[in-house]
Amino acid sequence: MALSEERANAIAMQILQDKVERSGDFKLIPSEIKRDVHNASKKMNIPAKEVAGFLKIMLEKAYNKTIAELNAVINSGKVEE
Repeated sequence: MALSEERANAIAMQILQDKVERSGDFKLIPSEIKRDVHNASKKMNIPAKEVAGFLKIMLEKAYNKTIAELNAVINSGKVEE
């Protein structure tokens, strides 16, 4: 069974999202992110706006998931040591 390009892209997005969320080595240093966006843009011949837009989607998903996990801890009412 061959995958459509759309389905293959959706799977790739999920794999990359999982890697971003689990690796723990992604730096949120604005100047480094900006440089990485421009370097990736040049290397892959993709407009920097598109690379930045994609990265923004990935980071927002990871951020929202992190906030949800923190809220779950805050709202659990359990005290842990």
